[in-house]
Amino acid sequence: MMKNPRKFVFSFFLLMLGIVFTTNGIAMQIGAKVGVNPWDVLHSGLSNVTPLSIGTVNVLVGVLLVAISWLLGVPPHLGTIVNMLVAGPFIDLWLYLDLYPTPATLWARALLFCCGTFLLGFGTAVYFKANFRYGPRDGLMIALHQKTGIRIGWVRAAIEITVIVIGLLFGGMFGVGTIVSALAVGFLIEFSLWLLGWLGRIPVLDKFYRNLCREDEELGSTND
Repeated sequence: MMKNPRKFVFSFFLLMLGIVFTTNGIAMQIGAKVGVNPWDVLHSGLSNVTPLSIGTVNVLVGVLLVAISWLLGVPPHLGTIVNMLVAGPFIDLWLYLDLYPTPATLWARALLFCCGTFLLGFGTAVYFKANFRYGPRDGLMIALHQKTGIRIGWVRAAIEITVIVIGLLFGGMFGVGTIVSALAVGFLIEFSLWLLGWLGRIPVLDKFYRNLCREDEELGSTND
């Protein structure tokens, strides 16, 4: 845990903000009805064959993934646990509030999907900036990479193909948007990390973060 309480609070705020962004992105993709990201093909499929909501399935799948990753030598961190417990209820909340009803026209649905996919990538980048390590799904990817020695990209591709296939077997929300999301989100995360870095150079934000880092160094030297 971080030594500086203010920096911890700020990082935790970024963590929660990232989850809010990503879960809104997921709700937008679901509302667009042109396909969802690979993991939500699985979540929606399992939701179809059980009385559980998509958000509840998200949580239960997260618990299973954390357990598998831990057995493979990658233990969960605070960010992993928070992501596992909070993301699903947020998804259910946005869907319950019906914030993103399905548009009547295809172009409007495509626009809603694109906005959701951008939010998914941007939110993931914000989550990364919080420095709370990985979520349950990335934890599995890291665990399999470390165990097998196979490159991260190939491990991620294999996992996503697997969850899509399983989700399809249960009638998950697969569509052209699934392919677009799978191909685009990585680049959107990369762009969003650049954008956040650029925003961090705005004088007010830069000064705020430098002050947090200075306090962290001072606390570290005091403890030494």
